[in-house]
Amino acid sequence: ARCLPDLLEPGDTLGVASGQTVFTLSEHVTRRAVPDLTVVQMVGAVNSPYGFDSESCASRIAAAFGGRCVNLHVPAIVSSAAMAEALQRESVIAAQLCELDHINKALFAVGSCEIDSHIVTSGIAGPEDLADYRARGAVGLICSRFIDKAGNHLPGRLDERMIGLTPDKIRGLSTGILVSSGAEKIVGMAAALQGGYATHLFTDLPTAAGIVELGNAATS
Repeated sequence: ARCLPDLLEPGDTLGVASGQTVFTLSEHVTRRAVPDLTVVQMVGAVNSPYGFDSESCASRIAAAFGGRCVNLHVPAIVSSAAMAEALQRESVIAAQLCELDHINKALFAVGSCEIDSHIVTSGIAGPEDLADYRARGAVGLICSRFIDKAGNHLPGRLDERMIGLTPDKIRGLSTGILVSSGAEKIVGMAAALQGGYATHLFTDLPTAAGIVELGNAATS
């Protein structure tokens, strides 16, 4: 939260994901005017059990920097692929989704694949969905999409019903800011680093040590 202003420049378009860590950051971010900043919500609306929504993550950060906020006024997941396609064709939603093509920096967290993870408690994935993705090699989530150990997006039965940015859109940006911590997220965070999504990592010492240990084990 203290460092984020130093990673932004006038004219940036910052994509912001959702999640408890990102929301907590938004509550404590150091306020500073960043001229001509645009903040774009990267994931559709989620009913979080933790008392926040996806829209507030982006809007709070935009307000802290005096930037323009582009919210994504659709659910993160809908009942059918046909519904997802129809909503994305709506002119207002299509214009909001087009803003995702202009992001040059991204702020995101990595979710875990545990049964009590946010992807399950928020209602995006059920236990059977989680088991299916895990059986095919999922180790974490970026923008509510599953990734494998190499950091590659792992499409599955939920993806065609989801609305929002896919991980490949933030791979290789000029600045990718990963904020996460916790033993259950170590494998997923290591995958995100391996996949080239993050240029900056903010975490705690035990999690950082776990990532280093995992990397050393893989190369030994």
